[in-house]
Amino acid sequence: MRIAAPLIVSLFTATPLFSQTTNNDVMVVFDMSGSMWGQVDGVAKVEIARNAFDGLLGDWEATGTRTGLIVYGHRERGNCADIETLSTPGDGSNASELLAGLSPIGKTPLSDAVRQAAEILRYTEDAATVVLLSDGVETCNADPCAVGTELEALGLDFTTHVIGFDIAEGDKAQLQCLADATGGLYFDAADAGELADAMDGVVQVTNAPQPVVDSAQDYQEVTIRVRMDGSLLAMPEQVTIYGNDVELGTLTDDTVVIPGLPLQLDFGPVTLRVEGDGISGERIVEITDQTEFIDLQVSGVQADYVIWRDGQLPILDAGKEHIVLLNNTTGIDRSSFYRAFIYPAGSTDPADAIRAGSVSPNANVYTAVRVPSPETPGDFELVATATDGTEYARIPISFAATIDPVWQGAREVKVGEVFDAYWAGSSNRRDGFQFMQAGQRVSRTTVEGMATDYGFQLTAPDEAGLYDLVFSSDFENSLGSKTTALGQIAVGMPLPQDGAIGFDTEDMSTEADAMGGEEFPLLDIGELHGDWQLVMQNSQRTIPLISFQLNHAEGEPTGTGGLVVEADPSWGFGPKGGLGDATLMLNGGLGLSMTIAVHGASTDYAMTPEGAGWTTEISTEDGGTANVLLIKAGDLAAADTARDATPVDQQLIAVDERNERLQNPVTWTLQFLDSEVPAVMAVSSGYLLDDFGRTPGNYQVTAQSGTLHGVSNIQLGTGHPRANVVVLKPETEGEDLALDVAFFCSVGEHCEMTMSDVPVDFYLPEGWGAERPIEIERDMPMFNMTTNTSSGPFFVTLNQPQRMADLGPCTELVTGMFCHDTTDDPALLADIALIQSSLSFKPVGIWLNEERLDTLLNQLTGDAQ
Repeated sequence: MRIAAPLIVSLFTATPLFSQTTNNDVMVVFDMSGSMWGQVDGVAKVEIARNAFDGLLGDWEATGTRTGLIVYGHRERGNCADIETLSTPGDGSNASELLAGLSPIGKTPLSDAVRQAAEILRYTEDAATVVLLSDGVETCNADPCAVGTELEALGLDFTTHVIGFDIAEGDKAQLQCLADATGGLYFDAADAGELADAMDGVVQVTNAPQPVVDSAQDYQEVTIRVRMDGSLLAMPEQVTIYGNDVELGTLTDDTVVIPGLPLQLDFGPVTLRVEGDGISGERIVEITDQTEFIDLQVSGVQADYVIWRDGQLPILDAGKEHIVLLNNTTGIDRSSFYRAFIYPAGSTDPADAIRAGSVSPNANVYTAVRVPSPETPGDFELVATATDGTEYARIPISFAATIDPVWQGAREVKVGEVFDAYWAGSSNRRDGFQFMQAGQRVSRTTVEGMATDYGFQLTAPDEAGLYDLVFSSDFENSLGSKTTALGQIAVGMPLPQDGAIGFDTEDMSTEADAMGGEEFPLLDIGELHGDWQLVMQNSQRTIPLISFQLNHAEGEPTGTGGLVVEADPSWGFGPKGGLGDATLMLNGGLGLSMTIAVHGASTDYAMTPEGAGWTTEISTEDGGTANVLLIKAGDLAAADTARDATPVDQQLIAVDERNERLQNPVTWTLQFLDSEVPAVMAVSSGYLLDDFGRTPGNYQVTAQSGTLHGVSNIQLGTGHPRANVVVLKPETEGEDLALDVAFFCSVGEHCEMTMSDVPVDFYLPEGWGAERPIEIERDMPMFNMTTNTSSGPFFVTLNQPQRMADLGPCTELVTGMFCHDTTDDPALLADIALIQSSLSFKPVGIWLNEERLDTLLNQLTGDAQ
């Protein structure tokens, strides 16, 4: 948000008096710790901060502000004394050039750096202003809050303004306290735009004229700021502030904190109130000659959700779900997704609850919620609750035993128009609508693909004409789906009258072949006809990229059909769920050509035979490449068999605790677990490439690089090439922990741990160790973490039943049940928050073993063989 010019509002006719001189010397403390290599929107934080700092220097130069610069963490890893004064105010140095040549590497001794900056400004004699830019909290056994209080008490006028860049939510309080203790301001910035806004705010507060103190006045110059509580992510566009029910002024969402609302208020008590769209807050304040800033905290009203379409939904088979669209109409974003449950109407008994998906907090857009079908018909309520059990919404929803699909939307649409879809009947994600003409399918859209921010929507064909609209239900048996005629849709023309809409639904509701998905007879079916999948596979998982259905008549060179993008946009196929077309062409036994067209962008691929399908290399959006496999939907098992039987080259990579690839020589020892004969190899770089196909199987890998050591059990010699990552740590570190840890974090800040064979990545705080995770069931890792404290070992665990019973609070994450010992130690709570946040995400993809694959094939065809 851009910072606007100050808004001055007075309750009195008196004009505020301001001095015309200010202290124009500022010391900037710049964070060069190792974490500044982290990225925001694909750009290193240090580069974003350097660019913003250049703009700040230009603004200060224009106002005559003289600037000095102190940096920390740029010379030596792990050294809390790594603080350097690069320039002082008025010495003629170019701070921007000095900063450009530095690289982040070390710790975060921000307290001592601020103290040093204040001493340079001679805070015991003159007014001193320090601006701190940091992306993390103190990591050198100092208390910034206490340091700020100490310096404020010693100096005549000392102020620290703090800019927190990409700060974790639980870490902001420490930096806020440093600013508050010295009478400064805290600016929070999550990305490059907000960092530029924060710099604008710093320019305003460092160049603001100082008020002249008039001991005889009976009023006080104050600034009212409006802050949000934890239930909000965004302010409304405008808020109004009242004092004793008299309107004092109006602020916008980007001026409520900086500059706030400057006022003259009489000494004594005043009731201050904030009102805005969806928010409110009130506070009684005693105005004295010491009152400078008044913070009014506001909270939001409860969410008010509306459902996309009313009416009943049919009961589905066990395990199947409807997609329901909800819209939060309050206009206020919330801080987290709500859990959703289905309750019988009026019930609040948790025993009656059926777990549904999550309800999005996003305001004024429709978001999809997956609602499980209850076992019996009746009236229910979709309930959105916070993690503490607080209910935020109850949306009525009803289920019937069966409901025949009926179209309730428009019958006349424009060519290519995106229009709203209303219907009665099922809304399972694999249900869909087809436009048919002369017995040929023109397009097909699944319910999942129809879900948009604006509701369920269909796209009309791009040629004018009269089309049959057909609803195809999810698979009802092992051989196919059932279709229902919904009447005609006139595209780019008037709808014929005299009852021309309907046709014989009995003839149209026919069983279709599961692979072809066709509801009407065509010409003789060609070999390209049917359902196809484009996937990426490695030895652990299959990642679906695109699925499509082709119409192919025998004798024709090509087959075409509609597709659905299932891959993340980073794969380069367009928006996830986006619709398009696929074309396959046989090249006379030389291979297969594939054309993918999504949202107007068309790409051709040359496919070559491989096992049960065809393969090609694609370029991803991030500049990389990946080998992908095109297969018939039922050929996944054959593709896995061909993959697992093919020896391939594989790669071992050694990384340190910060997940950075080692460049020192690494000695590898490979112990084949079914043999006593080790293979020992020394290499001159941080990774090893070798052909392990000669002895495929499970290995224990030991890697040694100087004082660093790592051990990992991995599978080599089969499957697609992939990176097997071995994390190396100092040999002796972590030995005093209560667990036999495979990972230990000894560097200045937290360490990122990335697994290649278990579906979990996580962070370890400094001084913490972790066992190697194991996968106990599908997408369910299990392991323990620990650190030593003055009162003994402190434990955190994920999905470990034996230890969970002995621990304190537990939280359900997407990766399972996360538990830890009970504590009120702020440092431990910060560590727990870091670990928990890192475990709140799962790697993308479907992890398959033989049992899961059989289950999947049974769902698709009814026959695992």
